[in-house]
Amino acid sequence: LVADWSIRCDSSESNYKELIRIFWAMFTLWMILVPTFFFFILMLIKPSVQSQKITPLAQACSFLWRDYKKETMYWEVFEVGRKMFLTGLVMFIDTEEGSNKILRLVLGIIFSSFYFALLSHVRPYKRRDDQNLAMISNILLLCTYALGILVQQCSSGNETCQNIVGLSLDSYKVSVLAVVLI
Repeated sequence: LVADWSIRCDSSESNYKELIRIFWAMFTLWMILVPTFFFFILMLIKPSVQSQKITPLAQACSFLWRDYKKETMYWEVFEVGRKMFLTGLVMFIDTEEGSNKILRLVLGIIFSSFYFALLSHVRPYKRRDDQNLAMISNILLLCTYALGILVQQCSSGNETCQNIVGLSLDSYKVSVLAVVLI
């Protein structure tokens, strides 16, 4: 909407309605087609990757499989789905009061915890350093969600923060604590 300031973000505006339709069409296509496309490309190149006779197509798509073990070469499809959920789909949960409540953060913690357990069990990466980095980054993501809940509870002005942390913290102090901990 920055390109045309004359369009008003009003549900009665016809231009706005058209933009909303285009957004939903593109959003839906992106969420469905990208993981599906990655999956089918990986299916096509799997024989060449498994036999270690890399074709030009497999080489061009190596960003999808080169970091993973042969038996987990589809991991990137799952990874893309995880990223889409945590960065996009979670925004549509509790749209009325989503930024004021902690449901999104709790769902992020639950989803990331399951991912962490799966990552620990499957160990899809070839290199140990990549595996460790993935696990550490997921732990930091879990800590960020937990700190988000803490910031939300402490900025609400009630005694919940005192009960959870044992300290009387305002949102400024919690933000400083979050920066120091991360």
